[in-house]
Amino acid sequence: LGTVGPLTLIKQHLTEPFLVMNGDILTNLDFKQLIEFHKKNNAALTMVTKKITLPLRYGVVKADQNCKVTDIIEKPEIIEEINAGIYIISPQHLNLLPYNEQTDMPDFIRLLLKNNQPVFKHQCTGQWLDIGRLEDYEKAQSQVSNGDFC
Repeated sequence: LGTVGPLTLIKQHLTEPFLVMNGDILTNLDFKQLIEFHKKNNAALTMVTKKITLPLRYGVVKADQNCKVTDIIEKPEIIEEINAGIYIISPQHLNLLPYNEQTDMPDFIRLLLKNNQPVFKHQCTGQWLDIGRLEDYEKAQSQVSNGDFC
């Protein structure tokens, strides 16, 4: 049923804002601070974000509309704020969802926005790793055993 669809099966038991988190995330996020932020903003949903740096392996060419090169930037780093796979949801907003149907989190967020419901972001400034790929999992194991991740 996707990330959010199963919640429609238990929504009658959800009475307080609750955490939804991808199972392959390792973080030292302050969850108490996240919930306080969500409540303070009276949010329908709060999404945790993380700024990441994406190294580009190639030089980027800049040109004007006449194809005249104006600059070349060798292997730039792109910094983006990404969805960190951690959410706080206020349960009353689950009523917007169809019962027992497949719904992923981006679809739910777009549905909330379409219905003018307040969606906020909360940036994780601490450590965050997606360990869903073997190489990332091994990196996390190394960081934890070396004391680099706390």
